[in-house]
Amino acid sequence: MNKSPELNKLEDLELVRLAADGDEPAFEELYWRHHRRVYAVCFRMTRDESSAEDVTQQVFLNLFRKLKSFRGIPRSPPGCTAWR
Repeated sequence: MNKSPELNKLEDLELVRLAADGDEPAFEELYWRHHRRVYAVCFRMTRDESSAEDVTQQVFLNLFRKLKSFRGIPRSPPGCTAWR
């Protein structure tokens, strides 16, 4: 994989915005940043390597499909710190 140095410097939210606009390298950067963590959660849930790989792949496929409908991270109401 040829990672762009510019993408390495961007925050996840900006990468999501770029990926939602069709920037495939931005989505790839998101994948490489988070796939191990997603796999680890999936493995803890399934206790099976093959199933964890399948679920991880499904997570990123669903993410890719739903990027266009992403509206950003909601802000918490004033005084509410539980959502932060």
